[in-house]
Amino acid sequence: MKKVKNLIFFVMLLSLFVLVGCSDNTIRETSAQMDVEEYIENDNENGIEEEVEQENEVIRVVLNSGWEERLRKESMINDLTQIMNGSNNGEEQQEQEDDNSREEINSDENNNEDDEEQINEEINYPYYIKINYQANVLNIYTKDENGEYTVPYKAMLCSTGAATPRSGVYSIIYKYRWLEMIGGVYAQYCSQVVGNILIHSVPYSRVYDNSSLQYWSYDKLGQSVSAGCIRLTVGNAKWIYDNCPNGTPVEFYASSDPGPLGKPEEMKISSFTEYRNWDPTDPTEGNPWTNYFEQTSGSIIE
Repeated sequence: MKKVKNLIFFVMLLSLFVLVGCSDNTIRETSAQMDVEEYIENDNENGIEEEVEQENEVIRVVLNSGWEERLRKESMINDLTQIMNGSNNGEEQQEQEDDNSREEINSDENNNEDDEEQINEEINYPYYIKINYQANVLNIYTKDENGEYTVPYKAMLCSTGAATPRSGVYSIIYKYRWLEMIGGVYAQYCSQVVGNILIHSVPYSRVYDNSSLQYWSYDKLGQSVSAGCIRLTVGNAKWIYDNCPNGTPVEFYASSDPGPLGKPEEMKISSFTEYRNWDPTDPTEGNPWTNYFEQTSGSIIE
């Protein structure tokens, strides 16, 4: 736009010089005409009419040539004026188009927001997750007859940490079957909530190796020992992974009251040297805890 305006300014300046040139030619032409008339009167008195007629013809040619040049320059000025007017009209049209585009963009953004709200209303998320980071309990709620998440459904013992959000409602945005964590450890059934904060199993020393569980961390479930993620047993992490789709609301809060279902308990496994490298709730085939619970007529703690 600046280049166009600079070009227009240059053309107007050139036109000014052309007009000045035309004015100078007009003055010279008028002076020449006066000189010719005086010359004709003097020559008529001396009887030299034939030479004067020849001079008149030459001057007429000169004058006519000057007027033709002036008319050509005036035509150029008119053309330049039309170009300038067209440029101004083009700028106004461009500004109008820009305004229309901005209105369309704003309209599209509003429509997108309305669509997102409509989608959220139409998706019937079955559960609502509330994480009490003070009590280290994760509570699952389902809907009542009015469609509100007021019915306590399940409570899970968890471990939170210093970077765990202290408030706010987020949602599950992505899931990973296995994922590397901070410190070169790995976790199963990971559900991303916000940034680097995920709900996942207790850490493992090796990826895809269910027999590399860090059992000492498992025994600390219910304590604030994570970097910020929410640690669960494999059984509970898998339940959320399988039953809570992306978009499921996740709320963080603090209370000394663990929740309506109380604070669950999980068994301590460090003393079980034959089995402790596996999570007792891991349903993977080959889990040695399965034989243990069969022998003791127990069941896997969920």
